[in-house]
Amino acid sequence: GGPTGVMLASELRLQGVHVVVLEKDVEPTKVVRALGLHTRSVEVMDQRGLLNRFLALGKQYPVGGFFAGIPKPPPERLDTAHPYTLGIPQPAVDRLLTEHALELGGRRRVQEPAADGDRGPAWTSSGAERSGMPVRHEVQLRLRNARERGQSPDHGVQRRRLPEGQL
Repeated sequence: GGPTGVMLASELRLQGVHVVVLEKDVEPTKVVRALGLHTRSVEVMDQRGLLNRFLALGKQYPVGGFFAGIPKPPPERLDTAHPYTLGIPQPAVDRLLTEHALELGGRRRVQEPAADGDRGPAWTSSGAERSGMPVRHEVQLRLRNARERGQSPDHGVQRRRLPEGQL
């Protein structure tokens, strides 16, 4: 989940890939971890036809400003149609991007808790949703084993290439 995960899900859906966004929590967080989108992120939202949704909930701030009381002028040559930062809290960004991913046919699923009720770390993986796929099986096995040992899922991972044609 999160803004990166749901944006990735949307991009994959645009390419015809079936996706499921795994969320650790049943309800979206109300914790604000970010307060806005920078110029290049605003451009991406515009390219995807999402900018008006974001503008309706955010506030535009000109590029430049102050840092530690020191005036910072805007760049002299900023090649963009959007020379501003968009002030918008992360929960709003998460909601808008999730809505977009669902509109494109993505699916959202809450991570099931373990038998002791613990949901464990919010590990993120990107893989196609077909139970027989080697990546999906390997990721599920690695996550289950890592959780049982209390380790990171990358602990001791040997990287290898899959045969041509397998995701």
